[in-house]
Amino acid sequence: MDQAYSQLYPAILSTSQRKRVGERFKRIIAAHLGTRTRSMRALDVGCTGGTVTKTIAPLFASIVGIDPDRHAITFARIHSRTSRITYRVADALSLPYKNNSFDFILCNQVYEFVESDTALMAEIWRVLKPGGWCLFGAANKLTLVEAQYKIPLLHWLPISLSQWLVRASGKGIGYSGRYRTYWGLRSLVGRFEVHDYTPTILKDPGKFGFSALARYRALTRALPPFAWPLIVPFIPNYLWLLQKPNSD
Repeated sequence: MDQAYSQLYPAILSTSQRKRVGERFKRIIAAHLGTRTRSMRALDVGCTGGTVTKTIAPLFASIVGIDPDRHAITFARIHSRTSRITYRVADALSLPYKNNSFDFILCNQVYEFVESDTALMAEIWRVLKPGGWCLFGAANKLTLVEAQYKIPLLHWLPISLSQWLVRASGKGIGYSGRYRTYWGLRSLVGRFEVHDYTPTILKDPGKFGFSALARYRALTRALPPFAWPLIVPFIPNYLWLLQKPNSD
């Protein structure tokens, strides 16, 4: 992940958009874990400007936000002055914490922008306590429009061509997206127990703050159970609650 990304693309520090994302996560976490989170120590991997961290913080006893981007971490510290939250410049592929340090981890749209997604998940596994949870948000490679730059098929091209296209479009100076399909993502998180919240959200998007998905509610509620396994591999984005088993 670029250590100066927020300076190149300051829009990612937008607090209004990130607050909406945080509110969605807050509802999902509360719906699934209830009041158990009050005693939990949490970690937000790839927290950028800390708005999501700050939004979900009231659910937990404490939370740490980490990011390799020093400018973003400085922004987070200025805008989140509370003892409940700590921000730290750190690499997600080498987390500066002991084994079994956290009860809950948020890892949203990070896997596709690190050098090694397997190393990322190994680190999350390592620092997560047995029985702990990770809210994992991931974009699907099987979409026509790339999630970050909104360029059709960008993520299907050779990396050198993708980088040229991003520069030529004027949308950035480079590209590092490494996306997986649904099956690749399931393999990536294979050591965890997966609780897929994606269908739950699609069936009742208003409950979780996904107002833009409300137009599909009638369709998703009408789908018979046998149809979901056929559709899920082609959904653009996933939100999974991953649980580390109590024993390896």
